Amino acid sequence: YYKGPGQNALTAAGMEVVPSLYNLLVRMKQEGYNISGLPANAEELGKMIQAQGAVFNSYAEGAFNDFMQKGHPELITKDQYESWVKESLRPEKYQEVVDAFGEFPGNYMATNDGKLGIARLQFGNVVLMPQNAAGSGDNSFQVIHGTNMAPPHTYIASYLWMQHGFKADALIHFGTHGSLEFTPRKQVALCSNDWPDRLVGAVPHFYIYSIGNVGEGMMAKRRSYATIQSYLTPPFLESSVRGIYRELMEKIKIYNNSHKENKDQESLAVKTLTVKMGIHRDLGLDSIANKPYTEDEIARVENFAEELATEKITGQLYTMGVPYEAERITSSVYAMATEPIAYSLLALDKQRGKATDAVSKHRSLFTQQYLTPARHLVEKLLANPALATDELICRTAGITAQELAKARQIEADRNAPKGMMAMMMAASAKSEQSDEKKAGKGHPASVSKEGSPHGQMPESMKEAMKKMGANMDPEKAMEMAKSMGASPEALKKMEAGMKANKEKAAGSSDKQGNSGKQEKPQGMAAMMAAMGKAPKEYSKEEIELALAIAEVERTIKNVGNYKNALLTSPEEELSSLMNALKGGYTAPTPGGDPIANPNALPTGRNMYAINAEATPTESAWEKGIALAKQTIDTYKQRHNDSIPRKVSYTLWSSEFIETGGATIAQVLYMLGVEPVRDAFGRVSDLKLIPSAELGRPRIDVVVQTSGQLRDIAASRLFLINRAVEMAAAAKDDKFENQVAASVVEAERALTEKGVSPKDAREMASFRVFGGANGMYGTGIQGMVESGDRWESESEIADTYLNNMGAFYGDEKHWEVFQKFAFEAALNSTDVVVQPRQSNTWGALSLDHVYEFMGGMNLAVRNVTGKDPDAYLSDYRNRNNMKMQELKEAVGVESRTTILNPTYIKEKMKGGASAASEVAQTVTNTYGWNVMKPAAIDKELWDNIYDVYVKDEYKLNVKDFFEKQNPAALQEVTAVMMETARKGYWKASPEQLSNIAKLHTDLVRQFGPSGSGFTGDNAKLQQFIASQVDAQTAANYNKELKQMKQATLDGEATKGGMVLKKQSSDAVQGAQEEQNSLNGGLIAGIVLVAFVVMLLILKKKRKK
Repeated sequence: YYKGPGQNALTAAGMEVVPSLYNLLVRMKQEGYNISGLPANAEELGKMIQAQGAVFNSYAEGAFNDFMQKGHPELITKDQYESWVKESLRPEKYQEVVDAFGEFPGNYMATNDGKLGIARLQFGNVVLMPQNAAGSGDNSFQVIHGTNMAPPHTYIASYLWMQHGFKADALIHFGTHGSLEFTPRKQVALCSNDWPDRLVGAVPHFYIYSIGNVGEGMMAKRRSYATIQSYLTPPFLESSVRGIYRELMEKIKIYNNSHKENKDQESLAVKTLTVKMGIHRDLGLDSIANKPYTEDEIARVENFAEELATEKITGQLYTMGVPYEAERITSSVYAMATEPIAYSLLALDKQRGKATDAVSKHRSLFTQQYLTPARHLVEKLLANPALATDELICRTAGITAQELAKARQIEADRNAPKGMMAMMMAASAKSEQSDEKKAGKGHPASVSKEGSPHGQMPESMKEAMKKMGANMDPEKAMEMAKSMGASPEALKKMEAGMKANKEKAAGSSDKQGNSGKQEKPQGMAAMMAAMGKAPKEYSKEEIELALAIAEVERTIKNVGNYKNALLTSPEEELSSLMNALKGGYTAPTPGGDPIANPNALPTGRNMYAINAEATPTESAWEKGIALAKQTIDTYKQRHNDSIPRKVSYTLWSSEFIETGGATIAQVLYMLGVEPVRDAFGRVSDLKLIPSAELGRPRIDVVVQTSGQLRDIAASRLFLINRAVEMAAAAKDDKFENQVAASVVEAERALTEKGVSPKDAREMASFRVFGGANGMYGTGIQGMVESGDRWESESEIADTYLNNMGAFYGDEKHWEVFQKFAFEAALNSTDVVVQPRQSNTWGALSLDHVYEFMGGMNLAVRNVTGKDPDAYLSDYRNRNNMKMQELKEAVGVESRTTILNPTYIKEKMKGGASAASEVAQTVTNTYGWNVMKPAAIDKELWDNIYDVYVKDEYKLNVKDFFEKQNPAALQEVTAVMMETARKGYWKASPEQLSNIAKLHTDLVRQFGPSGSGFTGDNAKLQQFIASQVDAQTAANYNKELKQMKQATLDGEATKGGMVLKKQSSDAVQGAQEEQNSLNGGLIAGIVLVAFVVMLLILKKKRKK
């Protein structure tokens, strides 16, 4: 769980790592495991990890030698290694390793006498091991998220030693997430030719994984056979910044209540404060002093300020085994329960005509009329959960007991099995009832309790099926048979039989004439009627009313349960893992953070996903339509009422699972295509939405998929590309068909690139792209953050296009690299859209956002010459999903997190991992500066400087970093200096001098961190040295040299050990010549996911 190299790398998603690991070891000791030698506290364990369980960058050869002498590594001989290789790997598999890294032991972690050093800490029967880098190259993200090379000897040796040397009875990967599941080759149905299969072997594997990352958790299950043990996110609380914006809100209130003749004057007063606070930059408003804001512009300012005041932020990082503070349990329950009640009550009032348009337009009114009362209600329920009665639900929702009962019935009917599943379940029930009548009670003698002998269908079910068949519409029957996979021969027989029945029925009807009897129901209605279950139909208004009432009821009744689940989850996690290690069953759970999905609680369970074939779900389709319309409306407001020509979408696995495919729904609706569901509720077909019904031109799309989404939902990618082809071929549209026009333009661009006319025609409609060679990420982060290795952003854009140019739209061309097709598909892209479904991260705090959304933005800018609009699909509030412009989202996140005293104080309650989280956010801010300079302004860097260098809030942040993680503050200051060096931040000479002084002081006191950002960036080091006096610069350079220099330039040390620099070519396969990621090696992800290997003694052995 060290993510990235250097001492500032001790991170697992949302977790304070060392205390969590220590608490687990203590619990194991209490359970009777032999954990001899465990230090007295977590702090001592942390020191031991840094000394004995580290993996360094290749340039830190001096530190390497020191580790090999003092870190007590496990030394593996050639004979041992080769015997393990022979037992676990196919010869051709091992040859891949030799081809890439040479014969054992290779150059990395090798001793002078031909042994291989493996870092590890052993406490009795438990061993802690760092997960070494899974590949080579300059890109640490790519190393974590998959390369196309075999892993190096060190990586393989650690797992084979675990299996054959230590003979572990169980393997635990500790924290989200490691690299094993991202190693090369097949994504599904692994075999003995795939690295995870070989490295895990037959050892039971448990993975301690954040409940907030269900998408990547599925990879751990699928590609490394892991049983997930979920853990909590950090707690949630409100931002507490309302006081900062109180004066502004007062000015807006005066404006809203002012007479017409005073509007301009009050508007200017609002504008003066807005500009002073820099809010105009976040919202893209002008700063002309004598030009009043319009009513709509002031409403945007008001809503922005109110969003800041009510924004949910994460608190102190979670420590496994330790419940949240009582105050944080309460604030988390508020975050989980208040908005669902408030938005549901607003929905009810809208239906009744009680809610005015002003409430929807002015967020502060919503807070006043709905959010605050809902919070008071939750407060009462927390104090006394017994208040959650039907009477309270009816009083809160303003409904009668009869209306509550009807809402419950509608919800039950809507959630009941549908289509073929409903039919089969109903048939089964009928069958059981009929059989029981024949045999009295219990099961008939001829049928076992498990069902009919040899899988025969009971006679009663056969009879029911006949009844249904007799009443079925022939077309529907054929459609259902196809969906069930009937053979062509069976379909022909069925068609003939249907025809005969139809003719027979027609003859009978002619003889009988019109008897006045009601016509028999047809199709599915007939089938359900035959089962005694006719489907109920409800109006849209009835359904919406029922949904709102159900949300109020569900939330009110669960407030006490939310509190209890948060309180008990830490113990549940440890108990579940102890039970799993005894061979016990781990209960299943959906994923998602507790606000987005309260059903994910309690933790300590095994996460599961959804049925991809049933997506987009009906709910996701409705949400997708609404958000696509919002996208168009937002663009029209910003661009003189014109609509976007093409919209780019990013598909991520966690969003897909948690929303049921809402982003895919947006893609389809933009194209003017809708899903068709079969009898099982699966979406295996599509149909065009008529142009007149759509009411606008068909808008083209281009899609980038993460590897995680690609692996769990390949069929959805095929669906998207089919939708593109259908939209492009649509004729007689009432409005312009922009998809067709874009395909023609792409074909022309491809032929100009030298592609043959035949191939150009085929590739012109390609719209779904992702990582080449089965990669999971874009592979650009390491390059972006190594600022000395590129001079022009076009180099990064080209790398992105090389790495993400594989087509994934059909089986024929699956994973075929098509860079020209990708470039052609990006032409005319006006908007880039990124999903955001979790309350635990934002555009700044999660690096993947800048590498995917930012990477796409950069590529579009370089291909088209136009910087596209960038919007986030904000799914975090299931009752109020919305589109938000990137610049605005960055403003909200920065103002409520890294620039917010409340947030900083919460993080300062934690330790090294919390400090790392702050550093990561600052690093990502730099990343955005590179990918989309318009998203990050000078003032944001000035504010970061004021808070973390000048300690503007007097929080003693420097003392916190120095005590908990001085490497993290080294990183923060290095990032600021690099941003200035690259010209993205016009820092003043005084600012540069102060930052450089702080950075060099930290290096002098604590030594160089060895982090990737500063450790091997010579240009940055020179720039830092140039901003301090000569003596300080000399001392600084000396410290860096000592870290880098191998003892005696690689000659034998006192212990007979030597470390040589491991070098390797780029790993992009066919694209390696085009890939800019070349140069020196970042050798290690330091403990990407702490690997805890447990020797669980058999029952007959003494614990």
